[in-house]
Amino acid sequence: MATEARLSGLRGPAGVGLALLSLSLAALAVRSYQLPWIFGPDGSVLIEPYDGSYHARLAYYSFARFPRALFFDPQISYPDGAVVPLPLLYDWCLGAVARLFGETQAVFERVAAWASPALAALTVLPVFAAGRAVAGTGVGLGAAAIFALLPAHGGFSQLGNPDHHAAVALLGSAFLALSLSALGPEPLRGRALRVLGLGLVRAGIVLSWTGSLLYVALGDGALLLAASVAGRRSVLADQSASALLSAALVAPWAAALGEPIGGLFSSTSFSWLPVVAILGVAAVAGAALLLERLRPAASPAARLLRLAAVGAAAALVLLLALRETVLPAAGFLTKSDAWVEGVPEQRALFAWLRNGDGSSEPGTATQLFGFFAFLIPLAPLAALWSERSRRTRGPGTCLAVWTAGFGFLAVSQIRFGCDFAPSGAVAFALLVAQVGGVVPGPGRRRDIARVALGLLLFSPVLSLHARNLWIAGSRAMNPQPGFEHPYGPLVAFAREIRRATPETSGFLDPKAVPEYGLLARPTYGHLLSYAARRATPTSNLGPYLDPRKMELVQEFLSQRDEARALEIAAELRGRYVMVGDNEVIEPGELEHHLYFHDGTERAGLPALGRFRLVTEGPPGEAGPAGLRRFARYKLFEIVPGAVLVVPGPPGERVVASVRVETPMGRPLAFRTSGPVGSDGFARVRVPYATAADAPLRALGPWRVRVAGRELGATVTERDVREGRSVEAAAL
Repeated sequence: MATEARLSGLRGPAGVGLALLSLSLAALAVRSYQLPWIFGPDGSVLIEPYDGSYHARLAYYSFARFPRALFFDPQISYPDGAVVPLPLLYDWCLGAVARLFGETQAVFERVAAWASPALAALTVLPVFAAGRAVAGTGVGLGAAAIFALLPAHGGFSQLGNPDHHAAVALLGSAFLALSLSALGPEPLRGRALRVLGLGLVRAGIVLSWTGSLLYVALGDGALLLAASVAGRRSVLADQSASALLSAALVAPWAAALGEPIGGLFSSTSFSWLPVVAILGVAAVAGAALLLERLRPAASPAARLLRLAAVGAAAALVLLLALRETVLPAAGFLTKSDAWVEGVPEQRALFAWLRNGDGSSEPGTATQLFGFFAFLIPLAPLAALWSERSRRTRGPGTCLAVWTAGFGFLAVSQIRFGCDFAPSGAVAFALLVAQVGGVVPGPGRRRDIARVALGLLLFSPVLSLHARNLWIAGSRAMNPQPGFEHPYGPLVAFAREIRRATPETSGFLDPKAVPEYGLLARPTYGHLLSYAARRATPTSNLGPYLDPRKMELVQEFLSQRDEARALEIAAELRGRYVMVGDNEVIEPGELEHHLYFHDGTERAGLPALGRFRLVTEGPPGEAGPAGLRRFARYKLFEIVPGAVLVVPGPPGERVVASVRVETPMGRPLAFRTSGPVGSDGFARVRVPYATAADAPLRALGPWRVRVAGRELGATVTERDVREGRSVEAAAL
């Protein structure tokens, strides 16, 4: 095309290389604007507290115990521990790369923080290669530019987030580029490298993400379809060979894992299912090739029908054999299970968001894709239209399948926007080139029209990047406390938990059993596993890890009966409880009682005598009346509690109270009460010691009022930990 000729003639390979370098740096920059928040002045690194934290936990194990990988984690599904449900290649590689730079945790966290932006910068290259394979260098550079700045990918590859998304997108774009290149003019000397490349990237995707079967289904399906329709026997042969290579590379990891969660062929954790699926690809490609050689089809339509028959037969066999294992994955994709419904990244692209005041506003479509969001349905058509004048058919068909499949998923769930971004960027560049091509006049005028159209469609994204970079610059120039990363307080509190609680075994020793567990909402699980280094019964993996333990933790937090809550805690061997402000907790529930009232007696609510506050923070906004500063999170310890024995007239009510100062300097007035029994004594359980060796010490003795008298009691830490009885006496 004319644009490509001008690019080659005026700039040449060196100019294109410089453009790609600039785009890679741009991709790195827009994913790093949070740098002033991520790297603290004290050398600390803010690691994303959700899935990114668990990838950091797995990678740090490989970093510290290189070259080992953590196949069994005693810190998850506590107290039993569990086989790690994630494939481990990405985490192992992250740990290995970090080990090249040093041996301290600080070094590891700096490398982990930069991992996703660096991988995104590298992804610019295969996206360019994919665009060039479809429509030349001009479209390749346009696709690379769109991808570099696309928030749909950038939101999942930000600085400080070592999640798997950026690695999978890099491997996926390489898979796409290799597929499109294979369908173009093929020099025979490149076939061995193509087989090796396809085999490696397919295996890499499978070994980096539990949802990798989407790439096997869409990527290999697209390649099978395009190669069959175009009658490219050599491509079918290479695809079959590369699939066999991928299966051979994945199988040892599956064998080393042991029994996966959900069974040998689980679809929601890493298992033998991808190996079976990849072998199915090899079989279908091989069968299509064999049939074509034995009896060549008369037309593309005949080849398509034959491929459909072979593929349907293979899919039917797999579904009949593995139906029960595929259903959970289908529930995830269709958002038909309750856990997925509550995950923000599963929201539809064009969803309307409800504000706290009941009003609604449009979702994040233009923030993630600019005005290109409204052109996603046209992406497959643009890919197919690109083949209208090509002598070699196939690349456009292959790209159309990628954009149709991942585009549908991206519209359904915004988390798939990251997977759609590489192929979508190529299709968007094609659309801009095709629309700009109808402008009359010389080629330069059409090029100007393409650039103007691209800038217009991308204007919401450019505005977003300008705003983010301005905020980052303001933070760097004027580091005031008001500039706070949303994750900062949560991560800081997890580190405080580690400081305030006894160390446990199992963080770097998969054979050790942690001495106790920490009960908290599942959304805190990954953070507690890495930043706090504490074992939890459930985590962000939700019911896919252990549905019974998740139900028990939810029952515990919503419990209104302290005795039942203690039974659950004992079963789960939970010693500490983390709570935080959450709009879904209801008054009267254990979580609400602990967070808002510190477990003290309130109107209609008895005191929680077995739960004592250990630490809290960081300070948040002004809280309810009587609180000087409002803690965002609190940590309680479950203790036997001392029993105050108070003499008094039978039937009288005994009220015991004490003042405690929290680590934030907040005054805490704990109050409990109980009746005097027929034996002339009341027995009330209290969680706070008044001695100096207590973790959180009361400011004076317990004061007890009964029948108009005031008594006192001094409680030691040993009394609280051993459940001893302490007699109240006159002050």
